[in-house]
Amino acid sequence: MNKIRVILFDNDGVLAHTEELFFEINRKVFTEMGIAYPRSEFEHHTFLTNLGTSGFMRNIGCTQKQITKFKTRRDNLWQKAVTESNVTDKYAEAVFVDLKSSYKIGIVTNTNRENFIKTHHDSKIPELADFVVLREDYSKGKPEPDSYLKGLEIANCKPSEAIVIEDSPRGIAAAKAAGIKTIAIPNPVIKNLDVSHADYQIPSLSELPDFLKAI
Repeated sequence: MNKIRVILFDNDGVLAHTEELFFEINRKVFTEMGIAYPRSEFEHHTFLTNLGTSGFMRNIGCTQKQITKFKTRRDNLWQKAVTESNVTDKYAEAVFVDLKSSYKIGIVTNTNRENFIKTHHDSKIPELADFVVLREDYSKGKPEPDSYLKGLEIANCKPSEAIVIEDSPRGIAAAKAAGIKTIAIPNPVIKNLDVSHADYQIPSLSELPDFLKAI
C-alpha cells in the first residue's frame, strides 16, 4: 500500500450513533400506519442494500402516496429527535484533531445535507473535516462506489493513498468497489451483520490514530 494520506469516514454509525434512534422513529411511524417493521427488515434495507424504507414499502405493496406520507412524517420526527440529542461519538472530535496534522480528512455519507447538519448540531465535526460528501453530491448510494469515488476525486488521491472507516456491510462494499482498503468499527446496533470483508477491524474510534501508525 502507498502511504495513506486521506481518511474517508462514514458518518452514521461511525461518527454519529444515529441508527437505533432512526430505527425507533421508523418503527413508530410504521406502527401508526398499521405496518409491522421487524429489525431484520431494517437491517436488510438499511445496512445491506440501498433500498431503504421506500424499498421495504414497495415490497409489501404500498403506494407512492403512502411512501411519501410516511417519509414526511418520519423525517419531521427524525429531525426533531436528532436535534434534541447528542449523537456524535464521544471520541470523534478528539480523533479528528489528532489526525488532522497528518492526514486529509473527508466524510462520505448517504445522509443528505439537512439531516447531516442537524445530526452534528452540537459538534465541531463538520468544521474539522477537510470536506464532506453528501447524498446530493453523487449518483448511486452505497453499496455502489459513487460516494467514495467522489471522495477520491475531491481529495485528489489514488485509492491506495486512502483508507475508509465504515461500520456497515454496504459501506464496506462501496469502499472496496472503489478500490479502497477499509477499517470496520463494528456497531453494536447492527452486531448481527457480517463485516468480515473489511480489511481491518478495530473495536472503537478512539483506537484509530494508534492503529493507523501500526499499518
